[in-house]
Amino acid sequence: MKTYQSKLLHSNFLATLYRLQGTEALSKYIMARLPEWVPGDNVMIGRHDASRRKMTGILLKTPFHASQFLPEANETGLLGCHPFWTRILDPVNRVKVLSEMCSGPTWRENPFYRELLRADRVRDHINVEFGASSADFTSVGVIRSRPGFTDAEQKCMRELQPHFHRAFANARVMDELDARRESHGDLHSAHHTGLRVKEVEAMAVYLLRNLFEENTESWIPSLCQWVRRETDKLNRGAFCLDPKGWRVEIGRTCLSFHLFRDYRRMGYVLGHRIHHAQGPRESTLLTPREQEVMAWVVRGKRNLEIAAILGMGPETVKTHLKHSFRKLGVENRTAAIRAMTHTGLPSS
Repeated sequence: MKTYQSKLLHSNFLATLYRLQGTEALSKYIMARLPEWVPGDNVMIGRHDASRRKMTGILLKTPFHASQFLPEANETGLLGCHPFWTRILDPVNRVKVLSEMCSGPTWRENPFYRELLRADRVRDHINVEFGASSADFTSVGVIRSRPGFTDAEQKCMRELQPHFHRAFANARVMDELDARRESHGDLHSAHHTGLRVKEVEAMAVYLLRNLFEENTESWIPSLCQWVRRETDKLNRGAFCLDPKGWRVEIGRTCLSFHLFRDYRRMGYVLGHRIHHAQGPRESTLLTPREQEVMAWVVRGKRNLEIAAILGMGPETVKTHLKHSFRKLGVENRTAAIRAMTHTGLPSS
């Protein structure tokens, strides 16, 4: 009968671990395939700072139930109550098993379990750790709703530990080289934020108010609702985020926000894109007379001045503007000027 080590060497599991891929792709692969080797109810990958007893990032096959799990665990000090902190990066005993470090009744009375993990029925957890230092290390573990991991399962995790270490080191190099740029698209700008909803929310609202001249207050509730939903997913360890992000259209201009994990630092990245709708140039949609009126609007002339310059009545100017605004998909002069400026309307 083959040993776990022999099975690993003759499987494609290790080969796939060593593919050129970023942290997200590697983590997704481990989430999907590790239970084939060590069965469990959940798989967790975390980044930690032992000097502060904080978890700087978390990914789970099935997200925890507790809302805002990650910042709550860090800021309340509950995370520091976990028994695993008593033996960090142990070079001799590389595998930690929760049920071997504390009894069931003791664990169920642990504040960390009682306050944050009760709903998830975390009864046992096998874990391996690796990293350059205790200030920045990664863990991979399997969680069960029943206690006990066999000697063979512990041996498998022990044999996988150096492979996980090397694979994540490779993945971070890929992250540093920005190999994942395509998944983020052509972000116009990306801003690092903290873990808390209010930090992400404040950044998003600040950007919205500064990227458009129009009154943006009516869009803020929708934006904040999206931030709360997406940040909560991240803080509970979820992979799945809204691929479309949050977006608002002003005329033919679209602003969209997208939220990502920051695999190098604690917190997240809020990115935004600004793009303009594809289609015929606005100047070709307007009649020659409408183009003339809009050219003088761009120059800052008022309706009476335009009427005098073009030899038409003020009401005719208003009619041309009304038609032009409708064709441009805007509601006021400011937005129309911006739309015409983007399309290069002739100024004469």
